[in-house]
Amino acid sequence: MSTAAQLGNGPEQIGAIAALLGRATTSLSPVRNDLMRSAVIYSPRRGYVDFTVPYCASLLRRNYPFEP
Repeated sequence: MSTAAQLGNGPEQIGAIAALLGRATTSLSPVRNDLMRSAVIYSPRRGYVDFTVPYCASLLRRNYPFEP
């Protein structure tokens, strides 16, 4: 989640998140599905995710900075 927050406030590409983590896009599918099932994120369109809670990205950037 902090990786997606690091990229910005809007919908972020799954591929960009995977690249920042140095992982394959397909390896993120189980985590993505769990977060969607928990209603933490949603997919506004194919290949993108966004947080369901407003300002969640900025909160994560402040409290949980991205560390690769």
